[in-house]
Amino acid sequence: MRVICILVLLFTVGCSDSYTPQPITHQTDALVTSDWLEANLTGPDIVVLSLGSTLESYRQAHIATARFIDWTQDISDQSKPALFNVLTPDAFELLMQRLGIDVDSTIVLYDNMTSRLSTRMFWMLRYYGHKKIHILDGGRDAWSRSGREFVSTKSSIIPSKYKITTINNAFITNKSYIESRLTDKNFTLVDGRPRDQYTGEVIGRTFHNSIAHKYPGHIYGAQSVPWQDNFNEDGTFKSALELQEIYGIHGVDNSKTIVTYCNEGLHAAPPWFVLKEILGYSDVRLYDASMAEWANISDVNLVLGEHCM
Repeated sequence: MRVICILVLLFTVGCSDSYTPQPITHQTDALVTSDWLEANLTGPDIVVLSLGSTLESYRQAHIATARFIDWTQDISDQSKPALFNVLTPDAFELLMQRLGIDVDSTIVLYDNMTSRLSTRMFWMLRYYGHKKIHILDGGRDAWSRSGREFVSTKSSIIPSKYKITTINNAFITNKSYIESRLTDKNFTLVDGRPRDQYTGEVIGRTFHNSIAHKYPGHIYGAQSVPWQDNFNEDGTFKSALELQEIYGIHGVDNSKTIVTYCNEGLHAAPPWFVLKEILGYSDVRLYDASMAEWANISDVNLVLGEHCM
């Protein structure tokens, strides 16, 4: 049977009857401000990457020294166009080399899409072992709101000889891994899609090519935390205390192995970043193929409506 329909009356805030926040003990330097970026912009090891813009709009206006990434082509495996899969090791090294990035470079990411692309790129960099990475909190809009200027000058790039030294396999997961743990009380899934796609009222579709999935619903046991819930209205990340409460009321905490997913692996990146980098939870993995795989296989159980473990 492909579809499980579980009708449970729940409050939309989550499944737990009560939630007691725990003290925040983790501090992250993964997020930086426009003040920090301006002060460090010309540092010898700083590489700023601009994601989200078209090449034409990048050429018209970008943060000084920023190097362009075409998110539709550069940061996903182009041999699998139906998916938004992580680059192969060889392709990742070639991208880093073309961008003039060394293993010791400090990378600063920004975009104009509420940090969705920045968190995805951050995750891929972490997966391939790069250590010094920051995201400009609030992205391009934060730089603009601060009154700082954009430039149209092209940044010169000297290609590097970047080579991967470590692959963090614990940051990624697949369908088989999830299926083997669906009834494990120490395992939980976070569905980062809009809530109407989680419940199955609206069919999900991949963001990069807008192709609809075959089947609606969500993976058994998944908790709904739409990716937008991680951000303030101005596109900056919510505070660690707010974020801990948002996930905590769904029973998502540091005692569990956590897997984030969405329609294609892109919108699973903001919750992964929040849980791993801001809250410092120990075992957080991203299901790279996400519903682009799961919701297009006929023999996979999906849940319609609400569900609570």
